[in-house]
Amino acid sequence: MIKKIIIFSWIVCGFFACQKININKKEASSGLDNVEETSSISAVPDSAHADLRNHFSKYINIIANNGLPIHVLAQSGVSNNKIYKVVDVLKFYLQNYPSAYGTEKSEITNKMAANKATLYLFDDERRGEKAIIKTKSINLNYQVIYADEIIVDGSQEYINNTFRDATFEQVLHLVQEYGIAEIIPEYQIQIRAAAEAAIAKGYWISVMIPEWEKEGNIAAQYLATILDVYYGFWQNSANDIAFNGEYFFSSREALRLGDPDGYKLINEQFLPPFLDYEVSIHSDFNGQFRMEYDTASRYTTKSQYLSDIRLTGNNNASIKQNSYNNYLIGNSGDNKVYYNGSWENYSITLGNPAVIIDLIEGRDGSDTLESIEFIVFADTIISN
Repeated sequence: MIKKIIIFSWIVCGFFACQKININKKEASSGLDNVEETSSISAVPDSAHADLRNHFSKYINIIANNGLPIHVLAQSGVSNNKIYKVVDVLKFYLQNYPSAYGTEKSEITNKMAANKATLYLFDDERRGEKAIIKTKSINLNYQVIYADEIIVDGSQEYINNTFRDATFEQVLHLVQEYGIAEIIPEYQIQIRAAAEAAIAKGYWISVMIPEWEKEGNIAAQYLATILDVYYGFWQNSANDIAFNGEYFFSSREALRLGDPDGYKLINEQFLPPFLDYEVSIHSDFNGQFRMEYDTASRYTTKSQYLSDIRLTGNNNASIKQNSYNNYLIGNSGDNKVYYNGSWENYSITLGNPAVIIDLIEGRDGSDTLESIEFIVFADTIISN
């Protein structure tokens, strides 16, 4: 049976990055079928196939309800921060969300594990090509992500919008190809119909569309495009044009109004309206990390959809929270959290954790603060 491996990237477009690879013979055991849960990064298990141990040095997994693992294998040059970012995004896609197709995702997770779904994290394209050639007979169905495609929240690349973060796209490809497509075929049909409508109406004009049509990747690429726009990853691009002009809408509101069929694919269908997982902020971050949209801080088109964050490292960093019910965790430095109103407009319970509830509906929500030393209101600072 032909195994399909999608490893397309908008940013990196080399020998393996811009084509679907079909490998006819994948008979060698990975040696990873029976590994135990590894919630922190470790060395590649001794049981792994020798070629995996030769080309990867780091390993972590997610164990499905059926007891089988979904693997993440990384090369030495991929930082631990980037590996954990990838794992967090994978868990985000697989956590339940009350919606048309997201209520019970354990079936998707089980199918991915049964399909031996695996993420390969490569230092760069050259090392990736070499590893793929050497491991092509191993019975894993993998998705490739290169180190420079993974942007850690709070890093200089994230704050300055130097590069697009392709983590969400590439991980979604794995989830869709080896889980969603088989477990929720009706969702796939809906995605395909919306993609065809966007092409027909001229909203989606990527030069890659003919190639994706030939490879059967239209649904996968369109869903990744919509998701990027929905969570604000392209609203910060030049002139607010998504994917260098290949898709016409760059913000959530523009998507809702301009391509409602695409908007509905994410909104209340499979994923929540915000990124509801604990996001680790890069240890080098210094200053105020803003979670509230601010036109002067372009990265906030992304960070406005975060709900829970953890500061890491030792810097005296602060957080400007947003309207979601946030869980905010400080680091080893002195940390502040900023609010919009006067302290009298809040219910304040100090401690570790502290609980801050805005009494004005629709403004700052209800937050839990852990290891936060100072709480800053419009008219006063309270030591915690």
